[in-house]
Amino acid sequence: MRNYDVYLPVRYNDGAIIPQATLGQIRDGIVQKFGGATVLALSSGSWHHCGETHSEDIRILRVICEDNEGSKKFFEELKEQLEEQLKQTEIFIVTWEVETVNRRFPNSVEKFNRHC
Repeated sequence: MRNYDVYLPVRYNDGAIIPQATLGQIRDGIVQKFGGATVLALSSGSWHHCGETHSEDIRILRVICEDNEGSKKFFEELKEQLEEQLKQTEIFIVTWEVETVNRRFPNSVEKFNRHC
């Protein structure tokens, strides 16, 4: 299993608020693709660039999915799409391997979906 955290700005670079509906559509597309996602609480990040400190509010969209080339490719393409859609120089996506505690079934998503 693999975790992907997508750092989504809540404002465009010009300071205008990104509509909640836009962020909701991004979340809904990921839920449709992977079966679930978690939006973490509003956070604030800061960084230095060209001698200046920049800060912005973000939402982190967390997805835990199968660790395969299809998932990796999806997030690589999502990054490019979001940079254009949200008018950002860069969208930050981090990933790492995860293991669930007491995972009894080889594919928990399939087990979960069988109960629908």
